[in-house]
Parts: sequence; structure tokens; C-alpha cells
Amino acid sequence: MKANADTGRLAESSGFTPMRGRARELTDTLELTSRWLAEGAAPATDPPARRGVNVLEITGQPGTGKTRFALELQRRLRQQVSLTVIQFKCRQPAQIADLAAAVIAVTRDAIGKTGADWRVLCAEQAVVLGGEYAERLVNLDHVYAQLAGQTDAEPEPDTSAGRSEQSLLAVLRGCLELVALATGCTPLLFIDDFQWVGSLKTLLASLFDGLRLPGRPLIICAYRTGHPGLAELLDAQELHRLELAYVSGAAGRQIIQDVLKTLDYEDDCAWALPPAKDGLPLYYQQHGGLIAEADAAVVKGHLAEIGRAARAGGDESRAVILRRYENLPAADQAWLQLCAVAGHDLPVAALKSLYQLELPAVALQSIYHLELPAPDTSLGPAAAAMLGGVAFRALEAFQHDAALEAVYATIPGDTRRRLHELVAAELGARLKPGSLDEINMLPMLCRHLESAGLTEALHRRCCELLTLMAQTGKLETWDEWHARAEACGAGPSPYLRRADAHRQRNQLDLAAFRACLAQALELCAPDQHDELAGRLHGEIASCYMQEGANEDAERHFEQSIALLRRAQAERCLAMTLANVGIMLHRQGRHADARRCYEEALALTRRTGDNHTQAAVLGYLATLFMDLADLEAARQHYEQSLAWFERFGDLVRIATTLSDLGTVYRELEKHGPALEYYSRAARIQEALNEQIDLSVTMVNTARLLRNMGELEQSVEKARVAIALAEATGCAPVEGMGLMELGETLRVQGELSEALEVLNKAHPILLEAGFDTFAAVCDCFLAKTYAQTGDQEKAREHATAAKDAYVQAGSPRDLDLYPEVLEISNF
Repeated sequence: MKANADTGRLAESSGFTPMRGRARELTDTLELTSRWLAEGAAPATDPPARRGVNVLEITGQPGTGKTRFALELQRRLRQQVSLTVIQFKCRQPAQIADLAAAVIAVTRDAIGKTGADWRVLCAEQAVVLGGEYAERLVNLDHVYAQLAGQTDAEPEPDTSAGRSEQSLLAVLRGCLELVALATGCTPLLFIDDFQWVGSLKTLLASLFDGLRLPGRPLIICAYRTGHPGLAELLDAQELHRLELAYVSGAAGRQIIQDVLKTLDYEDDCAWALPPAKDGLPLYYQQHGGLIAEADAAVVKGHLAEIGRAARAGGDESRAVILRRYENLPAADQAWLQLCAVAGHDLPVAALKSLYQLELPAVALQSIYHLELPAPDTSLGPAAAAMLGGVAFRALEAFQHDAALEAVYATIPGDTRRRLHELVAAELGARLKPGSLDEINMLPMLCRHLESAGLTEALHRRCCELLTLMAQTGKLETWDEWHARAEACGAGPSPYLRRADAHRQRNQLDLAAFRACLAQALELCAPDQHDELAGRLHGEIASCYMQEGANEDAERHFEQSIALLRRAQAERCLAMTLANVGIMLHRQGRHADARRCYEEALALTRRTGDNHTQAAVLGYLATLFMDLADLEAARQHYEQSLAWFERFGDLVRIATTLSDLGTVYRELEKHGPALEYYSRAARIQEALNEQIDLSVTMVNTARLLRNMGELEQSVEKARVAIALAEATGCAPVEGMGLMELGETLRVQGELSEALEVLNKAHPILLEAGFDTFAAVCDCFLAKTYAQTGDQEKAREHATAAKDAYVQAGSPRDLDLYPEVLEISNF
């Protein structure tokens, strides 16, 4: 009897049949890894940096059973030791959000088994973990829920990919330590299909650095022969590489019989078993499926074909896969063709949407010339069996890449091009500019555009990828993609010139970078490149703004806004308006700046660009601070913080927390202000954001001085100065010295206060921080007045008064009435 539709899909699921033909390799590897785990727990008292990691690499050609072997090894290890396993399957290329989802899901599960509440455990372990980890895990709970698939919402994109990757790395490291605390054991990380790891390899290389774990981490990675493994990236304490080859013919026959038994196949099939020769486990699994699905004549024909393929040195696995594929209904073949073209680049939900004609501009019937199921029809049973019955979730829907690779080779050229065009359109719709995964999604999109023969679109997307590489510093494959962009471009290209300009930005001064952008602008044809020209004018304006050439900046900003309005590029327009607002704000044109910010905010809400919205809310809050509207500032900072917490952008979370601390300090609500500063500092310290941390320390020092906690204020100011000196950030060093000097004055240490303040003042002036230099003048005036040097006091008081008048904010001097009195003496 043949298998029914429900049991047929179990045939290729790796966990349902015994593993055959690998007893020796499994025994030896089990003994080795068990020893590693036992030895790894011994040096738990060693400094984390000395522990290293142990790495097991499992390699082989597709179909050798690498994943099956790794899963069986983990199962047997669990029988010997307490073990928490994090499984991560790479897609091409791997995405940091997928790794986050895997780690977070295991973290939640580990905590759930202890019976503890997620947040309560974070709070209880704050002392052990360090406050920064508890802070992250509590504040970003909503993001974790999204990444772990526990809410319907998708994670928001991030406008600063490099910094957010650093944020997520810090979160993942905190999760690994939390798992270890909850379970008492170091987690094992299993990375499947490591050949697709892509740019994620640099993150993995530092994931375990310096973690406080009870033992030495064990990483198992499986990948295809011929690709680099993980050991090349790590200073592995122990390394073992296992190369899996064919299994014996006897083991192969057992695999077939196991598959048939799983499928309740009761006929005597001895006549259908292949010759007893070594082969791939995948071949025998597929052969068992063919026997269960086809009649005797089909199987006999297949055996003859396989015999010829074997004599000719052909790929037996591919031959049997294609024979099963040919037996499928036409509609199921169409589905598998779409899956084969898309590969791992689209989630199954998106593929089913395309297949069921839910995109208005798509007509798959014209591609396949067949009648497809209604939109609410699920996959046919044969297609489900072909895919191994794996649940259709995210990008892990396909049981084995070799099956879809075989199908792909059979698709006619014209159909293949049209399917690539279809997938490219869906990828383009899903790609969000500024998202954390944009740099990984763009190569996927480019590959499909190239296969579809859409050279113009390919050129633009290649240039977008190159620009992003330059902006993030991820230049490993720059030459390859630059050559592709040149090959599909027709003559000089403004898109490619812009990418080249950004690549050279770190090597050139600002004026040279601006000149490169101007060259790209000259290549823009009128009425054909409005959006690109608008972007270029905006980037040139930003250069002028940084150089202090406000008139030139305004001229280019005006041209940028006009072009972007004409191109209806609202997302770019919002960012340009935000930059104009920053420029106007710096000029003291508060009303004009507010109008720009509010228009930008409205655009971000209309386009759904929530990251730019969060940033603009912060800009508005800062503006309200300068206008002394502290309540409005508080409200806008809190809205901005809520967005950044949702995105998981730890750097901006910390910055906004620090800003809120300043608001509450000005409101003289010292308790909340100190709490916000402390939360910001914990995150900045964990992320090693030393410059941001030094600024927070300066603000904390000022708050503590206002609270009368002078010794603590001095301590924080000295920390700020040391951090600023270590990072070479002169302006923050000057601010730290200024705060220290004023606190020393309040303590009565006048001689030391004058020494420190006189050191701070020229640093602030040279850095262009004229407002802070004016504050320093105020502090110097008061200090000299206390020493009796009225001439020096009057000199600095007058300088402060003149600076505030010149800056257009003479009212700010009201904060220092004694300075006004000195200047008028």
C-alpha cells in the first residue's frame, strides 16, 4: 500500500528515523565533546578572556547528513550532561535578527523552566550580571517578543545599522549570561548551513569574548565542503573538523527500509532496493520516498536511469529527486519552482502570497499557463511531502537545499527570468531603507535582478549597496559589487560616483568629499534623477553646514527640498527637513527650526518611517529645552525614548535617557534625574560608548553639585575627564574640567579651581564650544572674585556677557546674577 498524504511528509524529517552508517564517527565525536564539556567546566574561575571556545566543525557535500549528525550528537550529549542548546540555521546571507530570535527564544524557555518571571529574574540577578544587563533585558522586553515571534508586529528598521548591530550584540551577550545563570550551564551554540553566514561571521567571532559563564563555550557548525569554517575566525581552545562521506550500501538499504516503515509501506520491496554500494544518505531517503509514492513501473524505470547515471559518474541524488518532482501535479511543480527561485530570500508567507496571486500586478498564470488553486487553498499534499512536512514558518520552510537546487535547474529560461523578477519585486517592497538588515537584503535583491536581466535596476541597487558599505565600513566585497555596477551601467553614472564619494569620505577632508558629491550631481540628467539629485544637494548642504558655511548650506538645502518634493520622495524629504531644522536651530532661528521639524514629523508619520520620527522627536525636545519649555521637552523625549526602546537601539536609548535626566535636573527633580543618568551610564558602559558615557558623567557631576553631593560630583567629573582624554574628545574634556573646577570652587578649593578652569577655557574655545566657554567665563569670574582679584573677575564676567549677547541669548546670563553684578561693577 502507498503512504497517505499525512504520513508521506514524514519521510525526510531528520528526527523520525534512526541514523544509519555513522556509528564510529558518532562514538568518537561523542567521546571528544563530552570530554570538552567536562574540561570546560573546570577553569570557570579563570578570567573569561582566557577560557576561549571549543569548536566542532562538521563538513561534507550536500546530502551527507551533516544536520542529522549534529542533532543526534546533541541528543546523546543531553543524556550525559545538563545542556542548553541554541540552534541557528543560516540563510543566505544570515541575518542578525534571526540569530537574536534564536537566542532570545532559548533564554525565555530557560527562564520559564525555572518558574521565574523574565523581569523578576533580571532584577534578582542584577548584582551578578551587572546592572547594565538587567537594564537591557527589562527595557527591551517588547523587542524580544517581536524578534522571538511572540507578537504580530515586525521589528522596526534601524537608521544606524552599525551602531544597532553593536546594540544587539550586547543584548545577545547579556542573554547568554542570563541563560547560564538560569540553568547553571554554558549554552551550546549549533550553527547550521554555516556557508551562508555572510557578514554575521564578524559578530559571531566576538559573541563569547569575555562573557562570565560557568564553562568553556562549545560551538558546533555544519557547512558544505569547500567553504571556510568558524575556526578561521576564532582563537579556538580546541578544534575538531569531521568530514562526513558516503554511508555503506548496507546502511543505505536500512535507511530506505526505515523510510518505508515510517510511511506504513507494507509491500515487499526487495526488488526495488538499489545495489549495495556506498552512497549519500539523501539519495537513500529520496529513493524510499519514490518507492512509497510511485508504482512498480516508475520505480523500475528509475532504477535503470540511476544505473546509467552511476556508470557515467552522474549525481544519483539529483536524479531521484527529479523523478519524484516529475510525478507531482503541475500546480505543485509551479509552487516548487517559485520556492527554488526564491531560495531562502523570502519567508514562506510571502511565497504563498505570490503563488496565490495576491499581488495585483502579478499574473502567474501567464508564466505557467496552468490553473492555480484559489487564494485560500493550502499547498498540495505532494508538495508538502516534497518539502518534508516542515512547518511553514519564516525562512526555515525547506527541508533540504539540494532538492530545490535540482528543481531550479529544470526551470525554462524565460520562466526563470520572470520568477526572478517576481521575487525581486517582492524583496524591493519589503526592503526598508536604513534597516539593520538592509546591507544583507540588497545583495539578495541584486542577485534576482541580475538573473531577471533587469540591468538598469540592478545598477542602481548595486550602487545603493556600495554606498551603504561605505557608510558602515563593511567593505569586504566592495570590489566584487563595484565591478558588477560598472558592468551593468551605461557610461558615467551619478549613482556610482556617489558611492565612490562615500567610499573616499574617510580618506578625504570634508571639502574634497563635497567636491566628489558635486561631480555626481553634474552627472544627473534633468527630470530623470530628481530624487538622487535631491539627495546629493542635501548631502552637499550637510558638508557646508559642518564647515560653518550657512549661506551655501541653505542654498543647497533649498534645491534639495524642491527636487525631493517634485519626486514625491517623502522619506528623503523628511530627513532633509530635519537637517535644515538642525541648522536653523544652531543659528538661533527657533521658530523656523520648529516649522521644519514639525513638517518632517508629519512626513515620517505618513510614510511610516518611525526611526526618523523618533530622531525628529528628539530634535524637537532639544529645541523646547532651549526655549525653556521643559514640559514639552519632557513629553517629546519620552515619545522618542518609547520608539527607540521598541527598536532596541541601545545607543539612542542611552542618549535619550541622559537627555531626560537633564530635563528633570532643570525641573529640579533630582531623584528622577539621577535615575535617568544612572540608567544611561549603565548602558553606555556596557556598549563601551566612552564618549557618550563621558558626557553623561559630566551631566551627573553637575546634578550632584546641585544636590550638594560635592565629593560624588568631583568623582564623576574626574571619570568624565579620564574618559574624554582616553578617547581624544577635547570638547568633553573641557566640559568635565569646567564642572570639576566649579565644584572645587564651591568646596573652597579656589587655587585648584582656578588651575582647572583656566585649563578648560582654551580647550572649549578651540573646539568651537563658545557657549560652554561663556559658562566657564562665568565660573572663572566668580572664582577670581572670591580670591579678591576683581580685575580678572571683571574681565571674565564681561567676556561671558558679550558672548551671550552675541549668541542672541542674553537672558541665559540671568542664571548667573552675580556675574552680571561683577561685570557692571
